[in-house]
Amino acid sequence: MTVPFVRHRVRRGVRRVCWAVGLAAAATACVDSLSTAPTTSHNARLIAHFDSLSQTASPEHAAQLSDIVIELAEGAAVGHVNIELGTGVATYSVVARYEIVDDAGTPVDSDLIVSAWRGADADTIVSLQYARDSVFAQLTTPDSVFSATVAGAATPSDLHGACASFTSALPPGIFIPPALSCRFEKVGVLATGTLTDNGAASVDFTLPGQTIAAIRYEFNEQVP
Repeated sequence: MTVPFVRHRVRRGVRRVCWAVGLAAAATACVDSLSTAPTTSHNARLIAHFDSLSQTASPEHAAQLSDIVIELAEGAAVGHVNIELGTGVATYSVVARYEIVDDAGTPVDSDLIVSAWRGADADTIVSLQYARDSVFAQLTTPDSVFSATVAGAATPSDLHGACASFTSALPPGIFIPPALSCRFEKVGVLATGTLTDNGAASVDFTLPGQTIAAIRYEFNEQVP
């Protein structure tokens, strides 16, 4: 069965967590961490590895791994970002993309999706969705899920250079609509809030203000 490409909030059937959203504003420290253009072999290796991990992961963790696979296949380059969870700051690998839905040549909707992970097997994943008037964050490990609407902002700038997709490296069953255009873009991001597991547990989360490299992926929404 082919998993269709659906907008982020209800995306790719069981391989995508459906996210709700909300917004506030925040400001913190600044660290610049930009990635360079990816190589086919590097993205292909990560795509194969993360897809393999997703087959045995919890549903939420698997959905985030699949998100990373899709971002890598769309042409995102791996960079680095600093994230604070609780009282500790750590460096995460990160990919990011603006999804631009095109309607007869006019962009009609866009979300910035940021996926950051730690460890060779991505044991900790932090995902953020910056919509027009909302920011949602989710943290997963192999045995826990924390999420919340958070305060945050994203500021795109410096659109430059074409990016190339690596859809030939996609595992069977994942469909990505072809790009009408794909370009690299610098984005200033920040976010902060308290994530909960829908119970008594919570964790303070901060993405200090910093600049990351994203791709701007414009496409016509479609189902194969």
